[in-house]
Amino acid sequence: QKYDDILDSEKYGEKYLSNDKIAGVVKHCLHYPDNKDYNLICYSIMSNHVHIMFKLIKGNKGLSKIMQSIKRISATRSNKILGRTGTFWQDESFDRLIRNEKEFLAVLRYVLNNPVKAGLVAHWQDWKNSYCHTDYLTTLAQII
Repeated sequence: QKYDDILDSEKYGEKYLSNDKIAGVVKHCLHYPDNKDYNLICYSIMSNHVHIMFKLIKGNKGLSKIMQSIKRISATRSNKILGRTGTFWQDESFDRLIRNEKEFLAVLRYVLNNPVKAGLVAHWQDWKNSYCHTDYLTTLAQII
């Protein structure tokens, strides 16, 4: 919880993702594997981190390879835009397996409310770097 609070405060790490071009690169990299390796459910791109929620599709290349690919491609493109080299993402990602409907709803709410919790917008829909698949909008309206 403390780690989440530090990230959400927007006071930790570089703020590369607040650049619209960089956020656009990340969006593209999150949407590209959709319906290939996973079904994209939602995400929130903050200035210094990203929350993403998806359901793996049968025959996917594996969570580790999916995340490596997203990070590698988005880092390469982002670094080029920024005119920099070196590490863009931290090596670790904090993956979480969702085991039931109650947990699913809690994580969905958490991911999309991240910009609200950080005090950046009043409603998740107002955050330009959030996405929720239309299949979940009705469910979301009931829990937020």
